[in-house]
Amino acid sequence: MTGLPASYCRHCGAPVDTEQLETVDVAQTGRGPLCLVCRDLEPESAAGPRRIGAYEIRGVLGKGAVGVVYDAFDTRSGQRVALKTLSDEAGLAAIQRQRFVRESAILTRLDHPGIVSAIDVGEDDGVAWIAMPRLEGEDLEALVYRDGAVPWPRAVRWGFKISQALHHAHRRKVVHRDVKPSNLLLDREGRVRILDFGLAAALDASGIRLTATHATLGTPHFMPPEQIGGARRVDGRADVYSLGATIFFLVTGEIPWSGARRLTEIFRKIQEAPPPAIGDAGPPALDEVLRRAMAKSPDDRFETAREFGNALADLEAGR
Repeated sequence: MTGLPASYCRHCGAPVDTEQLETVDVAQTGRGPLCLVCRDLEPESAAGPRRIGAYEIRGVLGKGAVGVVYDAFDTRSGQRVALKTLSDEAGLAAIQRQRFVRESAILTRLDHPGIVSAIDVGEDDGVAWIAMPRLEGEDLEALVYRDGAVPWPRAVRWGFKISQALHHAHRRKVVHRDVKPSNLLLDREGRVRILDFGLAAALDASGIRLTATHATLGTPHFMPPEQIGGARRVDGRADVYSLGATIFFLVTGEIPWSGARRLTEIFRKIQEAPPPAIGDAGPPALDEVLRRAMAKSPDDRFETAREFGNALADLEAGR
């Protein structure tokens, strides 16, 4: 990164405590400092690149509260991968570890071109990891915030592709539970794919409770009412709602319920107010389809993601 103050990591942009700064590094290289994680991964270090299992670490793609996603090289296949790891810090909550294990198990079930699934999963020296394809592209949230609303035929086409991927997941008893624009990647070839199954639920799971005290999981503006209510179980119709809300965002350039600022107000509108209208952002038929997808009761929505996708395909075909 460029233009960051000296107290930020030059690789990932994370704040660096002034006590951690190595002045010799900055003085000798003329570059900014590294955080503790990236310092261990610096390819130019005398120790050479770090490895996690068969994966040679080349850099950091992103950092979160519970782990790091690395740019890595699979020494067995010669592929470049994104290696999602879980922090081995002792203070990491048990439920966060359980979610990571659950995501690993879920991703191995899925094999669809519209889903960024796992190539491999494992653990090395106490570090759990998931290897996924290294894709170049941009998430749909970033695209809309940069370029504005998407023409409705294109949004409908993307929605149809995502509905197919969701149908694949649902048939394998997996509900994503966090479908939203930032979890949809548009790659360099123009294909849209679903990312991040960290909140996904296995419908036939019979052990770990990932929603302690029925806590709300997901992103508020794109969540269905039953998920906001902390329902112990949700089915594929929750993803249908979230995909409908995502298409609304794509064609209007606004998040659903954008007038609501406080979390309690957002929840109240989602649970009580009628679905928002797209106005002149698309034809009335699209508005009708999205209103059905975002119905308050799951029973009033499309029964499956495939049925929702068929309605979107009819719109694109002008039927």
